[in-house]
Amino acid sequence: MAQTINMGSNVEIVNYVLSDSADTAIELTNKTNNILIRNRNDGEIYYRTSNGASNYFTIPSGQSLTVELGAREQTAGYLRAGTSGHVAEILSQYGSGS
Repeated sequence: MAQTINMGSNVEIVNYVLSDSADTAIELTNKTNNILIRNRNDGEIYYRTSNGASNYFTIPSGQSLTVELGAREQTAGYLRAGTSGHVAEILSQYGSGS
């Protein structure tokens, strides 16, 4: 999946090593317009909109998910891994041009 970075956009990139027993908050430095979450490992990553929610979206191995947030606060959701130690790459676009 491609993510278009518009001219004049600001970008923040973070990597999270995830647990399989607790949600990890996607904490960003700036209010973000959208994020791209990429699953870097074998196995699944689960995206939730609130901590400990029973409903989630599964991101399969090697796939990504783009979430449009619209200048939301710095917490952009929560992640959990199917197996502990998985890495999620987060690319956040914020500011003008996003």
